[in-house]
Amino acid sequence: MQTKSKLILWAVAIIVLALIAMKLLAPNSAPDTVQIQDQLADAVAAANNKDASGVMAIIASDYSDSDSNNSWRLNVMIRRGMENVDNLSASISPAAIVVNGDTAQSKCYVTIRADGQIVYNQLMVLTWQKEMTHRYLIFPEETWQVISSSYSGGLDGS
Repeated sequence: MQTKSKLILWAVAIIVLALIAMKLLAPNSAPDTVQIQDQLADAVAAANNKDASGVMAIIASDYSDSDSNNSWRLNVMIRRGMENVDNLSASISPAAIVVNGDTAQSKCYVTIRADGQIVYNQLMVLTWQKEMTHRYLIFPEETWQVISSSYSGGLDGS
């Protein structure tokens, strides 16, 4: 009887592990706009935690912008910007997202406060591209990455 109980327990454990593995390895089936909105929310949360790596997680390695920044320069600027600020808070307005195949564009207002003062308040337009990445450094998957950005005036259009 003990052997039968052990077999049943092992079978249940294997089934549970298989279900967990399937959940972790399943591709993201959320609509593209939801995936992009989730990544924006994760980047804002990372900024609020002064986690530059978390902010950079949405940036493609071949990123560029009109100010001649690349992903390396952007990483340095973000890290330096977070370095000497005690109270950093970032927020975004709901993003307007348009998906066109494997590319997308999001527009939202970004507000960054440092020590209670607004230091950045502009419309940010991000161009996204679906790129192959690896989940858990092993499993290939497609994810949205920011390949370029542009900025325009603050909420008042300046």
